[in-house]
Amino acid sequence: MFYLGITETYSISSAHSQSIWRGYETFTITAPSTPGTYDVYFRAYDGDTCSASNPSGWKPLYGGITVKGETSLQEILDSYECYQQVAATEHTWIPQGTFTATALLVTKQSAYANPTGWYDATTSAKTVLFNDPKTQVGDTEDINTLNEFGLYIDSSDGPGCSTVTFYSENTKQGGSPNVEVYRVDDDPSGGCNYNGYIVAFEDKLEANWEGDEPDHNDIVVLLKGANHTIPEFATIAIPAIAVLGLFLFFNKRKPRK
Repeated sequence: MFYLGITETYSISSAHSQSIWRGYETFTITAPSTPGTYDVYFRAYDGDTCSASNPSGWKPLYGGITVKGETSLQEILDSYECYQQVAATEHTWIPQGTFTATALLVTKQSAYANPTGWYDATTSAKTVLFNDPKTQVGDTEDINTLNEFGLYIDSSDGPGCSTVTFYSENTKQGGSPNVEVYRVDDDPSGGCNYNGYIVAFEDKLEANWEGDEPDHNDIVVLLKGANHTIPEFATIAIPAIAVLGLFLFFNKRKPRK
């Protein structure tokens, strides 16, 4: 019987021992909090105290521990064919005709549970879609409504860890910009057809923001099968129509010969 001692290069004073009888045995190494790649060294002992005689030499596993940081919203957006931010603060949607709107949970990066769902834009009645987001990344849920709706998350960032709701309509949380919305195209065949929306939430109250917050990557949802209720082309289309109308007016009023 041999015992395996483990010492991590990032914390030499930390050691672990596990009895190995045969085959493989799993054990846990507490990883550092700082993102990076770390080497791990192993050695075998002939006793269970990791200090007995006849230890083997250290056996390195270079790059054995990789600690990844959070995936940024920019990295998420870069994974799509095209993306374009929706320049608005009040975000609601209407299902496209008879199609059912669907929400795909792209990522969950937060210590809070953050149940996520949709709400009726008129009544504010909420329906949960992802009750436990940390276990539901990659899941898709239907939004069963024909009415105008928005998305929300329930955060525990309120006073005394109480629940505070962040809506896709910023005015519902006092105007705090806790959500950003982007049109995206997830069709790898090329072109920018913008067939969905990335809805990205920050789950902390503005008064509690620190460092690079708001980073809008705590809960990220891909919404498909719905149209944004704010005409995103209005600032371009209205002047164009006005110019076209003016041209037709003058063309019609040519002086007679």
